[in-house]
Amino acid sequence: MSTPFPPHALHDYALLADGERGALIGPDGAIGWLCAPTWHDEAVFSDLVGGGRGAYAVTPTGRYVFGGYYEEGTLIWRSRWVTGDGIVECP
Repeated sequence: MSTPFPPHALHDYALLADGERGALIGPDGAIGWLCAPTWHDEAVFSDLVGGGRGAYAVTPTGRYVFGGYYEEGTLIWRSRWVTGDGIVECP
């Protein structure tokens, strides 16, 4: 059985955190790991470890290729999805 958001290499994930909780975001934009409401609580999304409680992602429908880039001189990542109909991009 395949998953729509298979795990990636750990070095491909970005950590978003605020001191109370954190999320690992994959290169495809899917949240692969999130413990909430605090670090020591159960994982809400745990697809990163396989067979977990799933992932959360906002992506185009249909076929797409994901990627992105950092805005020049910043740590802001711009996600980009290329579809048959066009390009979707968001920070």
